[in-house]
Amino acid sequence: MVATDPDDLEVVDSSWLWHATRWVVLGLLALGFGGAAAGGVSVVFGGGILGFLVAAAVWVAALFVGVYLGLRGLATLLWAVDKEEIFEE
Repeated sequence: MVATDPDDLEVVDSSWLWHATRWVVLGLLALGFGGAAAGGVSVVFGGGILGFLVAAAVWVAALFVGVYLGLRGLATLLWAVDKEEIFEE
């Protein structure tokens, strides 16, 4: 069973680790795709100052999303450790 809500107390140990890892991986993907999107936006806007500004805005948005998802994964993992869900067998 894969966890979808940290308040779900019926989830077994391995799914909490998967749940936390999934959020961290999604955060890293957001950073990677955000960087690629920023490069593409810069090319589409001609590479001038407007392209640079729009690309910077796209990258900063991806940075916030990536950091949020990473912190959510860390919070989920810490919550599971606090509840000792990971160590129950």
